Amino acid sequence: TSTIDLRKLIEPHVNSGEWGPHARGLLSGEKYQQPREGGHDDKAHPPIHPVQLADKTSLSEEEWKVYEYVTRHFLACVAKDARGEQTQIAIEIGGEEFTAKGLCVLEQNWLEIYPYEKWSTNTIPIIRQDTTFMPSEILLKEGQTQAPNLLTEAELIGMMDKNGIGTDATIHEHIKTILQRNYAEKLSGYFQPTKLGVGLVEGYQQIGYTLNKPDLRAEMERKMGLVAAGEIQKTQFVQETITKMQHIFQVVASEFAKMDESMAKYFPRGGRSGMGVFGSPDDNFTGGIPPDAVLIKRDLSQCGVCHGKMHLHKIQDRRMLTCSTCNDTWPLPQKGEIAPHDHICPL
Repeated sequence: TSTIDLRKLIEPHVNSGEWGPHARGLLSGEKYQQPREGGHDDKAHPPIHPVQLADKTSLSEEEWKVYEYVTRHFLACVAKDARGEQTQIAIEIGGEEFTAKGLCVLEQNWLEIYPYEKWSTNTIPIIRQDTTFMPSEILLKEGQTQAPNLLTEAELIGMMDKNGIGTDATIHEHIKTILQRNYAEKLSGYFQPTKLGVGLVEGYQQIGYTLNKPDLRAEMERKMGLVAAGEIQKTQFVQETITKMQHIFQVVASEFAKMDESMAKYFPRGGRSGMGVFGSPDDNFTGGIPPDAVLIKRDLSQCGVCHGKMHLHKIQDRRMLTCSTCNDTWPLPQKGEIAPHDHICPL
């Protein structure tokens, strides 16, 4: 912030109908305070701040919410600290210690501009040290701990930042990737792992790698920071990373049967599970190629079990891959074009 003229950024907002009085108070010097330097700078971009004054009529409802949040956050950053007095009382009853806290807000300052965070005055009685008193009521409530909620996007970003994964410019790309790869899905604002994601994590754990943990990625990010700072050479970092990834790949490939076993718990094979060729108990099929299946294309793919050739068949209005060697069958999407690919999975 030392290279940015903060007062010049405040000036347009004196005419705002929403926060104009706050902006004028800041420019007068009465409410202004030079913001503290943060403890973390990822060098991705300067601090986010408004570049001009806007009003509700020029933006959509969602755009206005973002703009208002950014602007109020910026104005709060350059406002004086809020001031308050907090009292804490420690009480001993029957050998157990209990605490109570009271808060008296003296000056709101930045809290006046920033309604997303509040201080509430909480009054407690004035008690001198070593005072003895008789409580008017003692309640014993029975309960149990509750499992934590699924993560919201804000909570996930906070955990990624805490564990050293990504920058402001890349965190959303990481999240987008896990959603695109179907490792997790976002439902009603919360992230939930899919069967594929859970199977992948359990598979890595069976193999002996915790690739689902942030350690490996965080170490890469830390070393990239050292490269940017000129403390280590880029070629050294790249070679170390490639060597480590090659070793991990070789171990995972050699023990991939464990991954296959973990995935099979969530994605049973149609030809072996007794669930029918399309994963439905109503198919009345327990393995092999149904006699009424129509051959559409030979040698379309390679069997993942015996590595034999798999053929594309159609039964009624549904499509499936079948292996004539081991009778394994796999259901296929019923819409879209199915064509062979020249890339073979190395695992």
